Amino acid sequence: MRIVLVAVMIAALAATLPAMAQEDTGQVSITTAYEAMQAAVQSANLEATAAQAQAIVTAAMQKGLANLTADEAYITGVANYYMMGMVFDQAIALGGLSAERQQFARKIADMVFNRQSVVIISHGEQFDIEGQLVPGKITVFDFFSKFCGPCMAIGPVLEDLATRRSDIMLVKVDINRPGVQGIDWASPVAQQFGLQSIPYFRIYDAEGKPVADGNEARGILMQWAQQLEQQ
Repeated sequence: MRIVLVAVMIAALAATLPAMAQEDTGQVSITTAYEAMQAAVQSANLEATAAQAQAIVTAAMQKGLANLTADEAYITGVANYYMMGMVFDQAIALGGLSAERQQFARKIADMVFNRQSVVIISHGEQFDIEGQLVPGKITVFDFFSKFCGPCMAIGPVLEDLATRRSDIMLVKVDINRPGVQGIDWASPVAQQFGLQSIPYFRIYDAEGKPVADGNEARGILMQWAQQLEQQ
């Protein structure tokens, strides 16, 4: 009974993906298709990922789940996992989801494809800001210190914004060196950017071009957060 239910679920999920050109899938090697699928995932080629995932599931269905080896069953499960992430991405792209469903779909899709919406860097050291830009996403830099009250107050708002908007990457720049008590104005990164007050923000567009910084960037971020709350 369990095998039948899993087979039905996999077949139903495969049917939601765009149709691919059909070949003699009876000749598809599940292992070979898995290697190609992993390469596609690493290169963020979702079309190729979908094609290989569908090939794996189709081959597994033709062979029969009860006849799969342990490795083939595992690979089929991974293919199904990636397909789930792509279906959730598709649901988000189509629009019309409630805020709760959209947040859940994005959380699962980001987990599937190991997408991080928030990272913490620097810890007082200098860094190359261009090297932290994420192609295809708005990159927001939040310079903060855990000893800064306003920083800690606005931090969760920005993290929620980045989590709920898939087009935003939040890079939190900790200006404090390890062990330094109080706001570390003398840290290399604080000196690098000439910081005189925090929180300090910079926004770059999806093409890596600067959009705003300082109070202007703060105003944009608060506007985006308010728009989400009104949805």
